[in-house]
Amino acid sequence: MSLTSRSFVLLSLLVAFFSLCHGAKILFMPMFGSSHYFVFKKIATEIASRGHEVKVLTPSNLERFVGESSISHLIYESPSELNQIEENIERITKDNLVNFIFRVFPFAIVLKIQEMVCRDLVKNKKVVNEIKEFKADLLVSDMVFMCGPVIQDLLDVPRVDVAPTSIVPFFMQPLQVPCPVSYTPQMGTESTDDMSFFQRVHNMAIYILSGVLREFFVYKPFGDLKKKFKIRPERSFREALQNGEMLVVQADFTLDIPRSLPPAVKMIGAVLPEPAQPLPADLEQFMQSSGEHGVILVTFGSMVSKLDASILKKMSVVFGRLKQKILWKVKREALPSDISSNIKAVKWLPQNDVLGHHKARLFISHMGHNGMYEALYHGVPLVACPLFGDQ
Repeated sequence: MSLTSRSFVLLSLLVAFFSLCHGAKILFMPMFGSSHYFVFKKIATEIASRGHEVKVLTPSNLERFVGESSISHLIYESPSELNQIEENIERITKDNLVNFIFRVFPFAIVLKIQEMVCRDLVKNKKVVNEIKEFKADLLVSDMVFMCGPVIQDLLDVPRVDVAPTSIVPFFMQPLQVPCPVSYTPQMGTESTDDMSFFQRVHNMAIYILSGVLREFFVYKPFGDLKKKFKIRPERSFREALQNGEMLVVQADFTLDIPRSLPPAVKMIGAVLPEPAQPLPADLEQFMQSSGEHGVILVTFGSMVSKLDASILKKMSVVFGRLKQKILWKVKREALPSDISSNIKAVKWLPQNDVLGHHKARLFISHMGHNGMYEALYHGVPLVACPLFGDQ
């Protein structure tokens, strides 16, 4: 074979196996709850490992969870209300009308807080300049964080929404995801997909009420915010919300109601459940000290860190009578001073790793999305105490 022929063959092989790759700059924007942050951090870490440059826009109330992360974070100052969310809810609900709406529509207060967070974010010129200087190619936003479309319009980039929850009709409907009221229960109805006629009537009533409340708590306040800060004021917030490219749902039909979904909606299953890692020494010692009876894990999530004192006292009395050890995620100062020696109160714990421990016997939970799937993954029985939102 001549030199020319060999060169031609070599060039042909190079062209045949030549491929292009593009490393994008991706800005992640989770909501201010730690459970939402952990989902986004894990997704961002995985995407960064594939050669993309990522940055996580993180409120300061979550800064303690950043740790020695392999990915870049941009911390912005969050309102002080986030540090005492229970007190903030109590303050806001002193108004009788708002208190009534909050009982009917549990997201009202969280949406109010979201508005405050978003307002403080967009008026923070230093952070806004850093966001713009990053020159993101894509925004990955939390579906339930209404500030995502505002930042998208600010940056003029495509947006992908991630749902850290199941398919919640209140948030899915504005994204044009079909949620037929005949078999898709609205949040708060306590119905399944097998509804009687009167349950469907009730479901329709909640559907209509949700639309009305969406106007007052989503479209109007965030639309006004866009206009105030001159962030594409010619486009309504409703239009901005519908401008996402894709919706990624962190759920599985194993636990969710089967339904038809458009091509732009992808169910990827739970992100956080994984094989358990070794526990910190103090927790491992506590777990091992439980003997054959094991440990009951009790936690009510990141959004509600304390309950009414009378409820906590009753719970601590009952827990003190059990043979099992009780690992309780709660502020110690919220509990009575004379709690039983079988109860250990902690401010934070690695939930997945505790549930994956061979001494875990039961999980008493508010049924947050991540905890529900982690318990399912590790095969730990659940006692459900739903308190809020999509639980």
